[in-house]
Amino acid sequence: MAAVRSLNRHWLLRGLALAMVGLAAWVLMWSTIRPRAGYDTLWYSMYAYQYAGVAVHESWDLSWQLVHEYADPQLLATLRRDSSGAWWSGWDEPARQRWAGLYRMRPVMPLVSAAGFPLLGREAPLLVSAAAVVIVTVAAGLLLAPLTGWLVAGLFLVLTLGNVYLARWLVDLTTDGLGIALWFLALACVARFVVTGDRRWLVATGSSGLVLAFTRQSAVVLPVTLAICTLVALIARSSTWQRFAVVAAVTILPLLAFAAYAAVAGLPSIADQLQDIPTLHFSRPDVPNPIGFLLQRDAGIGARLVRSLPGQPLTWGSLLVAAGGFVIARHWWSLPFAVAIGTLLLLLAAHPVLTEADRTLAPIWLSLNLGIALFAARTIAWLSARLRVRPAVGFGIGS
Repeated sequence: MAAVRSLNRHWLLRGLALAMVGLAAWVLMWSTIRPRAGYDTLWYSMYAYQYAGVAVHESWDLSWQLVHEYADPQLLATLRRDSSGAWWSGWDEPARQRWAGLYRMRPVMPLVSAAGFPLLGREAPLLVSAAAVVIVTVAAGLLLAPLTGWLVAGLFLVLTLGNVYLARWLVDLTTDGLGIALWFLALACVARFVVTGDRRWLVATGSSGLVLAFTRQSAVVLPVTLAICTLVALIARSSTWQRFAVVAAVTILPLLAFAAYAAVAGLPSIADQLQDIPTLHFSRPDVPNPIGFLLQRDAGIGARLVRSLPGQPLTWGSLLVAAGGFVIARHWWSLPFAVAIGTLLLLLAAHPVLTEADRTLAPIWLSLNLGIALFAARTIAWLSARLRVRPAVGFGIGS
């Protein structure tokens, strides 16, 4: 019993230390990254202020001020307000209320921000930005490091917090940062369950997936990723397929809970969500075949992304090195991270907007960073071994 208490105390102290490191990293990132807000910040911060008890018109003012302080000047030049103070023209159009509903569907980020409103006031959404960085840091130290060692976990954190393609969205004042952090937390819990079989990690995975489902659309990709891992393990005749299958089933439950919540709350259905892009956010009549429209857009965007790869050496170079890292490491726990590089592309397929591709696909960099860290650690180990076996060079008489 005393040993258990000592272990729990050690875990707690390590977690607190990692949280302080994460907070310090966030301060550095927040002070250097620009921009730190976008158009969606208007919506999510507005709901945060309203959840905190602020009147509707005042929430419009506060969200407007927040975005004007932290967003890109080019975006600000496109924003307009009417005489009522509203920054969206669709409040009086019933057909467009589905767009507002899309933002209300993901309440975690506004609720967390609302909790910080009494202390932080208008700056309350910064609490979510800091929480995202802290979650990634703590999860890497407490969940990933026992599997990979501190070298890999440390390299992963440096790459993650220092990679502008990911860090930009990790600190952003929308649902992106928290969604990225919860995605990583869920995969880290999956990795621990695959290795240990401990049901507590299964519960942790389900809990992470549940919060993720109410935060970001990436929760839908989680069971798909794990189903593919199950298939791969079956083909390889590994007994880990059973654990992958169980955890895949568990990650479906949060999606069912979210679907029930959306139906009861009268929020947009899947059919409504499919109409979002074809109707330019419901400003046009619904199209008869939204899936066909999306598939056509996907084909065009896919071709453009492939053609752009030669001009993005960092992207394809990272992909090659990460693939090498996962292949060399050959750990079953790392398979979900590797598979996610492909399955996360489904998010762009469901929301085919090329100008938002870097944002939509940002979670892929978590997998790439882990693969690169694994590759670097193996390379360092190989070089160290070569240096240790190098024969000594003698000097002097008789050498």
